[in-house]
Amino acid sequence: MRDIYVHVDAAGCYQGNGGQLMLTLLAQALVSMGYNVALFDAQDALNPAAFDWMAINDIPPFAPVADALAGERVVSSWLNKLFGSMWAHDGSQSFEWARAHLRYWCQDEMLRQDRQCLTARVFILSGLVPMVISNRSNTEYYRALGFDNLDALDIWIRDEFKPAPEKRITGRVGIQVTPAEEQGWRERLTSAGWADVLNCTGSQVEVRDTMQSCEWFLSWQAPKPMVFDGEGFGLALHEALACGCKAVARNTPNLAHLRGTVALVDRLSGALVLLGDDVAVGDGAAFIDAHYRLDAERRATIERWLA
Repeated sequence: MRDIYVHVDAAGCYQGNGGQLMLTLLAQALVSMGYNVALFDAQDALNPAAFDWMAINDIPPFAPVADALAGERVVSSWLNKLFGSMWAHDGSQSFEWARAHLRYWCQDEMLRQDRQCLTARVFILSGLVPMVISNRSNTEYYRALGFDNLDALDIWIRDEFKPAPEKRITGRVGIQVTPAEEQGWRERLTSAGWADVLNCTGSQVEVRDTMQSCEWFLSWQAPKPMVFDGEGFGLALHEALACGCKAVARNTPNLAHLRGTVALVDRLSGALVLLGDDVAVGDGAAFIDAHYRLDAERRATIERWLA
């Protein structure tokens, strides 16, 4: 069995969505491993143009959801978006179908508290195995929820994200925030003595180029209501480290694996003080190369998971 259908939710196909990026990178990795891969959406609504911002060559072809659900192996990170199609496909046998064919890569879905995600959690806890998680720093949280048959398939950073010392501008600080938030962050950083601030947004090429020009990167996400405090992998932070930035970030459970490489602090005032303190941070690029590339360990995990 070498045919794999990767579920990419069309509603999440917007610029900057880390989940869409990682599933597409997974599909690309599967192709390099010899699998026949197709992408699909539960509503058959994928648009090729929605993938342009990732700047990935050879995006796998799209397949109808009916073909995916008739296939031997389906990969999803958005199980709650698949429920309707699964029941339409197999009715009361949907759990048996899922146990036989579905492989779940848990990113943020199981951390959320809304009804749809709680339904997905109960469904998986009923015996949907094996599953992998995208951030091993959250392993204990998952185990506390009752997940005991899981493995870590950590997100990896693209090889294109690497240091470019000739581009780096001393004293420049990178952030990644929405346009509505940008001015406020510029004012905070300027008042702390950092006038050269760059918002690292846009396509993956633009994000890489702007991060390569920054000496420092500040990652500060406020807690989200109704969500485990530490949702998400911190993709932008890891990309900045890969580009050679020294980084300061809010101390949340999902970033525990970065302690010693990133200055993790509880208060923004402390973060602004630590910007510029070389002693507080480690070699982020070396850390990413050692732990967050698509390596033999990840490939072996993927093979076990899909078996």
